[in-house]
Amino acid sequence: MKQFALALLLLLTLQACSDLDELFESSRMQPINEVEKAKYESFPFENMAPNAPPPARSEFKGNPPGNIPDEYTWRNGHWSYVDGQGFNWKNGYWLRKPAFSASWKQDMWLQRTYGWTLVPGYWE
Repeated sequence: MKQFALALLLLLTLQACSDLDELFESSRMQPINEVEKAKYESFPFENMAPNAPPPARSEFKGNPPGNIPDEYTWRNGHWSYVDGQGFNWKNGYWLRKPAFSASWKQDMWLQRTYGWTLVPGYWE
């Protein structure tokens, strides 16, 4: 009787592990929305600025490199925050698209309860 109970317990454990693997695998397959991730999953004090960043600086883009139209897209400059040092400006630059249909979502600052969080840009 004990052997039957142990075998049943082992079988149920293996099935539960299989279900968890499927759950984790399906969650890995979902596209990551960086804005939502920053809003809900980050700890409120990590990489946060106590106040809003200054207005964006005006930048000269120039012509994109390369000879193929729409091969590159411009990544706007943005303010980054370093604790104890304040805001630092990061200049914009041209990014080569991973695919012609790809679109770059620019970096943005989101106001949170305890300060401001920078959401890095990403390809969509």
